Amino acid sequence: MKRLFLLAIAILCSLSGFAQIDDDIDVVISEKVYNHAIMVGPTAGVLMTMSSGQPAKYDLFEGFGIGFTGGLAARMRFGRGTRNSQEGTGMFAAGLEVKYSINNVKTKGDDNLVLGYLDIPVLMQFYPLAGITTANGLFLEAGPDFVLLMTKTPDKLSLPLNQPYPGIQAIEYATSDLKGGDLRIAVGLGYNLSMSKMDLGVHARYYLGMSELSKNVLPTKLNNLELSLSLMFKVAKF
Repeated sequence: MKRLFLLAIAILCSLSGFAQIDDDIDVVISEKVYNHAIMVGPTAGVLMTMSSGQPAKYDLFEGFGIGFTGGLAARMRFGRGTRNSQEGTGMFAAGLEVKYSINNVKTKGDDNLVLGYLDIPVLMQFYPLAGITTANGLFLEAGPDFVLLMTKTPDKLSLPLNQPYPGIQAIEYATSDLKGGDLRIAVGLGYNLSMSKMDLGVHARYYLGMSELSKNVLPTKLNNLELSLSLMFKVAKF
């Protein structure tokens, strides 16, 4: 009888030990740590368009034109700035935007050249002060921007000649000859103000055009300065 009693106590102790292990496992599972975050939201801003050079035969550009840009932005930020920081506050992030941009090219002719582009910038972001809570949102960014020409006006562009011929003061070009796209290099800086599960972002970005509008018609490249805002919402963490 005494042996049976001792055996029962031993079994109860064993079951209690297994239960404790199981509780520990449950605690570990319930405290899963997420380090990275994905944010998505709208972006909009003002676009200033400039030329990198003038054609030899005629005057094309006069200062810079003002346009607009807007669309959807996504950002995946990796790691934590500090041990106690939220997920997605580390030093590196990758950004993708899909937006429509109106490039207003100011000319010396009768009409300005207005080009509508589908812009797809793919950017790597670096947060140099990620370890400082009050400056965690400051970032530098760079990457390629893929652009596709969607609209163009006017159909024909009249431009004054530098050295007019007798009876000819201007030359006319069809904008249908413009290239259908471009690859640009984007560099910039900005700041994301974190507010619970969303960020308000302020951005300044410069786009450097890599190809001419048209080798035969408009042998010049376009560059842009963009000032924009974004409102990003946290949609996932991992």
